[in-house]
Amino acid sequence: MRSLVRHELRRLDGPAFDRCVGERLTERADGGPTPRARRLSPATLRHRLASGAGLLRSPASRIAFVRRPTGVDLFVDGQLLPLPRRLAFAAPLLTGAPQLGPAALAPHLARPGFVPLLADLVNRGAFELARP
Repeated sequence: MRSLVRHELRRLDGPAFDRCVGERLTERADGGPTPRARRLSPATLRHRLASGAGLLRSPASRIAFVRRPTGVDLFVDGQLLPLPRRLAFAAPLLTGAPQLGPAALAPHLARPGFVPLLADLVNRGAFELARP
């Protein structure tokens, strides 16, 4: 068994190792957060955020990231979400404070891909809307 594990670990280097570790460290044994019953569209989320709502990370969610030359690998509850370089700023923002208020989010709402990323995370249950 040990030699099998050693052999497999030797095959994992660089991005493959990072992916394996990122997925395992953020994987939830209890199944993680509950996805939203009603999907929230990026347009609706943009409107709610522009109106002063914030986001609150679910206590059941685990999020981490690894920087890459081409962007960032964001890990959310055992799932890899590769982010392009233009969205790399989002990884430290999303893994920092558990509550993201309007002041933290507003400067980024016009950036291409940011609101759809947030909508995906809200729909997964990793974040929920925080009322203003």
